[in-house]
This record gives sequence, C-alpha cells and structure tokens, in this order.
Amino acid sequence: HFGIMMVVNMEVGMCHPPVGLNIFVIRNVAALVPPYERGGEYHGTSAAVEFAVRALDVEHIKRLIPHRYPFLLVDRVLEFKGEDELVALKNVTINEPYFQGHYPGNPVMPGVLQIEAMAQAAGILMLRKISTEGKTALFMSCDKAKFRRAVRPGDQLVISVKMTKNRGNKIGVAEASCAVNGQVASS
Repeated sequence: HFGIMMVVNMEVGMCHPPVGLNIFVIRNVAALVPPYERGGEYHGTSAAVEFAVRALDVEHIKRLIPHRYPFLLVDRVLEFKGEDELVALKNVTINEPYFQGHYPGNPVMPGVLQIEAMAQAAGILMLRKISTEGKTALFMSCDKAKFRRAVRPGDQLVISVKMTKNRGNKIGVAEASCAVNGQVASS
C-alpha cells in the first residue's frame, strides 16, 4: 500500500473567479485536448472539473507532477480505468544513470526506483481528481513491498495503480504493482 499526501501551498490574498467562469475556461481548455485522448465529457462544478482522458504523454505528466529526468519514472499513462485506477508505462533503457553502478556487467533496476515509479503513478492518479495548481503529491509510506523478478534494460515496466482509500482529496492509499511481459516484478 502506498500513502500519498497532498500539500497545498497557498498565497495570501489569492481569490478564485466565479465557478461559472472556471467551468467556461476548463471546457475551452478541454476542447484543445485531441479527441483520441478524451474519453468523455467533463463533469463537476468547480475548478477541479475534469474530463475523462484516456491517456497522458510525458508532457501532460510533467504538468501534474514536479519530477524531471533522471527522476521522472513514468513515461506514459496508457489508460485510466474509471476514477480510481490507471495503467502507466516506464521504458527501461540502458541509458538510465543508475545502471552505471547497479550493477556493472549485470544491470538491474533498483527496487526502490520501482517503488518510486508506483508512487509517481499513484500521485498522477490522485492529482487528476483535483485542481493541481499549488499542490504536490508526496510519498508517505510503503507497506509489504515485494520484488519477484529483475527489471533490466529493454524492459517495459507496466505500472498498475488502484486507489483504495481517499480522505478529502488530501491523503490517499493505493495498491500498485509493476509487471514486465505480464509477470509481476514488484508490488
């Protein structure tokens, strides 16, 4: 299980425009998303109104979470399954800086980075539900992590995340796993 906490950075004197204007702006921004990435209509009544997006490329991901190379460990969100699940992808290449020392002649992706990839994917899932301006998802805990197979250069790490608890869009708990070629590598 992964615990994720939302931290809100607030500015004194910040005010929000009327809800109607927020919906107008979001609908117009939503219209700019290519049809193949839209899975439906937007819903809700606040600045956190979302429209169902089927997939996210790395540029969309970088708008949601602050991680950057070499620590951005989610290359693409392949699909969202409802509001509480997603499937993401990390392409593991020999160019990853950690392979220089982990291990020379026998490169293996560190398990802690697999956990970080799962945490980043869970953060994307949680941040997708709310207005992300001024918010960062922070990784809080990890229980019962298990590693079942080595992840090596050339592998595609498929990351599956399901939110199991959510307290007021501030703290969430998720179950996650990483798989390579349909076999669980870590969970």
